[in-house]
Amino acid sequence: MYRDPYLKYIEYFSKKGNVDNDQFMPLEMAKKFFVEEVGDPDVPNWDAFEKRWRKFTNSLYGEMLSGPEFADVLQARSRGYVLAGDYERARVTAEQADDKRPFDAETYRLLAEANLGEGLDGDALYWMFRHWETVWEAGDAEATADAEEWLKENGGKSLLGSYLEPTKLARNQIETAMQATLEDGHPICGPLFATHAMRAWQIEFDSIKAQSLELSELAEQDLRAWQSAFSKTEASNRKDTLDNGDLIDVVKYEKDGVLMYNPDKGATCGQERTNAANLMNLTPPFSLRSEIKIDGNAAVFFFGIGRSGKAQSRIVVSNARNGDQVVEFKKMYYVVDSQLGTASLRDTIIGGEAFEKSDTIAVQFDFNAEGQGSYSVNGVKKDLPEGFSAGELTGGFAITASEDTAVLFKHTAVRPSAAFWPVSPATDDE
Repeated sequence: MYRDPYLKYIEYFSKKGNVDNDQFMPLEMAKKFFVEEVGDPDVPNWDAFEKRWRKFTNSLYGEMLSGPEFADVLQARSRGYVLAGDYERARVTAEQADDKRPFDAETYRLLAEANLGEGLDGDALYWMFRHWETVWEAGDAEATADAEEWLKENGGKSLLGSYLEPTKLARNQIETAMQATLEDGHPICGPLFATHAMRAWQIEFDSIKAQSLELSELAEQDLRAWQSAFSKTEASNRKDTLDNGDLIDVVKYEKDGVLMYNPDKGATCGQERTNAANLMNLTPPFSLRSEIKIDGNAAVFFFGIGRSGKAQSRIVVSNARNGDQVVEFKKMYYVVDSQLGTASLRDTIIGGEAFEKSDTIAVQFDFNAEGQGSYSVNGVKKDLPEGFSAGELTGGFAITASEDTAVLFKHTAVRPSAAFWPVSPATDDE
C-alpha cells in the first residue's frame, strides 16, 4: 500500500528538492505522503507509521533467515500475484521460494506462469519444462498431462516432439530392458542400464531405483561404490591471519586426507565441503566413513546443507573431560525475533554415546532412506538415535574442527544412494 506514496515522495524531491531549498522538508513531506494521504485509521501519526515500518522490515529479516518450510508461504504469495496480474512480483517471489526450497514442482510452475505474463516466452518454456520433469519423475500423471498441454498452447510443441515424448519412450524401454537382464541371466546389467540412463536424463525415478536394488540383490552385487570425498591438491590449502598478524595454515591437504586447524586467536578454518559433483547433494540412503585424529576439543560433520549454506544436522566427535570420546547427534535450527531483527543458531541433542579413548577414531555413519540406521566407532556398532529425518540429511555435507582444535580427517569417503557413474566426461575435443 505504500508503493505509490513512496514513488510520489521520490518524484517530489527529484523535481523540487535540488532547485528550491525551501521545499526540502523530507520529514514533513513523508508525513504528508505516508500518513495524511494514505489515511489508514490504524496509522494516525508518524510514530505509528514508524512502528509499522520497523515491524515490516524486521519481518523481512526473519523471512531471510527462515528455513525451507517458508517456501509454502512464498508460493502462496506468488499465486496471489499471478491472479492479480502482477507478474513481476510473482516472478521475484517464486525466485525467493526457489532459493528456500529448490527442485519444487509448484515453484517451477509459478515461475513459468510469471515469466509468460511478463512476455519472457523462452524463460517460461524453460521453467515449465523443469516443472514437467519434476512431476513426471514423481509419477503425477495429471500434473504431467497439464504441463504438456501448457507447452502445446504456449510455443513448446517442438520441445514435446523432440525431447519429452522420446524421453518417456526411452524410460519405458529401459525398464523393459532391465527386466530382460533377469531373464537373460545377467541381472547386474539392469542397474547399469538404470545408472547410465538416469545420469543422462539428470532425473532419478523411484521405480527404477527400486528395480535396480532388487536386481542388485539378485546378482549379489552392489554398484554403489565408496568415493573419496576430499581428494584436492595443495592448491586448495588455505591460510588465515591471527590476531597478531601472523599467517597460519588453517586447511592443509595431504595425500590421504585434510588437516583443519581452528585456532582461538582470530583465524578460522571455516567449513570444508566436498568437490565431488555427485556428493554435493546427498539423499538418504548414504554412508560416510572417516578416520580422525583430534588435537583439542572436537571434530564436526555437517549434513543437509542447502543453497543458503546452513546445515540442518551435525555429528560431533569430541574428547570428554573424563578421558572418554563422545559422539553426539544434533539437529540445528534458527530462532528468529522479527521485532528485534535478531537470529541465533541453536541445536538440539537427539542422542549420543561415550567410547573408550583412542588416538585414531574410525567412524562410519550409515543412514537409511528414512534417515535412521546405524553407526560405528572403532568397530563398535550402535543404532542411530531416533530424531533425524531424511529431509534433515538431504543436501551437502562438510567437515570442520571446533574452536582451538586441529583435526586430521583421513580416508574420508561417501557411499551415495545412487550407483557410481564409471565413465569420464567427454573433453572438448571429444
